[in-house]
Amino acid sequence: TSSEYMDGTLADAWLYGDFHIPSVAEDYFQGVSTIQTELFFVNPNPVSVTLQLRLRDAAGTVVGSLDQAIAPGAMLSGTIRDLFFRDSTVVDIASGYLTGSSTTLFGVAGFAMTRYFDPTGAVKTIRSLPLVFPEGVSMLYCPHIASGGEAPGFAVPYDTVFHLVNTNVEAAHVTLTLYNDAGEVVQTASADIASRAQFTAHVWELFGLGDP
Repeated sequence: TSSEYMDGTLADAWLYGDFHIPSVAEDYFQGVSTIQTELFFVNPNPVSVTLQLRLRDAAGTVVGSLDQAIAPGAMLSGTIRDLFFRDSTVVDIASGYLTGSSTTLFGVAGFAMTRYFDPTGAVKTIRSLPLVFPEGVSMLYCPHIASGGEAPGFAVPYDTVFHLVNTNVEAAHVTLTLYNDAGEVVQTASADIASRAQFTAHVWELFGLGDP
């Protein structure tokens, strides 16, 4: 038997001068990857663009830096290891995020693709995230979540994961409310996120749902 995997992300008309990718991860050990995040940045402008990329861990500490020029019409791509730790034989970033900034008046388009591998080296699942503006907002909407599912109907159970980054210089208190299809409140959860830190949580853990 064989399987094919397809994954995409949002596309819009914006070019980003400053941006965040709210979740990246990389697990590499001497030639073997179990988690791999690949970054893609395109410069559609008629002039060269220089990107300043900063890789941050979940606490917001910078753990990797890259300043890279992208020629007109060209693309910069590579895994976290390729771009930030090329000579490292071990890279272990369980949770983190990326910030980026263009040094010119022209921005870029891009996204990140994270692949999860099974013990045989085959791709188990893929997720993609677009670039997002760094300005904080007071209200977020997630129009659909799913959690659970058992074999044989679900060979791979659903597992929705939230990744929130506090871009402010002060700590933030976040309240999350889960609604059912009828718009009724099912459960609420809250979290405190330190300045520049990342909050990552599984929906089933936040709201007391079944472990998928």
